Amino acid sequence: MQTFDVHVIRARSIDDLRLDAALELLQETGLALCEPTSIDPDSFSTSVDRLMATDPLATMPGLRLSSRETLRGATAHGLRNGFCLAPCITPRYLALYCARPPLRGGDAVFCDGVELLAKLSDSTRRFFEETRLRFTIVLPFATWKILFGTHRTVLELSSHYDNLQCRFSVDGLLHSECVMSAINRTHSGVDAFANPLLHAFDYPAQYGLATDRGIDIPSRIETELRTIADRLCVRVPWKEGMFFFLDNTRILHGRERSFDDGGKVIVRQLLPGRGPERWETQ
Repeated sequence: MQTFDVHVIRARSIDDLRLDAALELLQETGLALCEPTSIDPDSFSTSVDRLMATDPLATMPGLRLSSRETLRGATAHGLRNGFCLAPCITPRYLALYCARPPLRGGDAVFCDGVELLAKLSDSTRRFFEETRLRFTIVLPFATWKILFGTHRTVLELSSHYDNLQCRFSVDGLLHSECVMSAINRTHSGVDAFANPLLHAFDYPAQYGLATDRGIDIPSRIETELRTIADRLCVRVPWKEGMFFFLDNTRILHGRERSFDDGGKVIVRQLLPGRGPERWETQ
């Protein structure tokens, strides 16, 4: 059941796109859908960069604007918010552009973290108010080298966060660990449940998940989160030229399984690294 509106901005070209209107919708609901009739990936990136430049992370050492392709193959993507290096480093905005829709499946999925938090039972909300999450992520040498370039970039970025620890092991792996609340304050000043916890439940091999109190997250809480999120999710089929602006501090996003490898969606966000580039995820 759709519980929040996906507001639509229509434009004939990139010159007709009013970013102030997108920002206004982001402030109100966290999600704006744009359906121009003619736009190419380069124009998309140029336009979105004007929006991303207002993000405080844009001035932080070691961060840059980058695009990457996703929606390749048949893998589904669980609900999460976008982050760089660790879940505690969350870009304010995220943009998704459909260069080519998949033949079948692959719908964009969105869940409002404000609504999700409001629907939690009192006991579950109290659990997350009293307990912080501990995420551990391990990146292979080849991965972090592409993203960051140097050890110094990683350490410089992590030094801005008291709740983030990064270290390099002798085998070249990058280990990052952050402790954070599951409940965050959005860009618009309201509380939300916007974090990668649901994604961590779905992909345990990608995350080490614990709590700061040394207790496991009860299975009843996982079940409750999944049930509520599934009920709140909005699913939108991709169309060529469509793109979304997200308030990444509020909206969880994912994708449903696609059944061909012809679709191409470009993600534009702030990421650690050395300079603008595109790359594909397999």
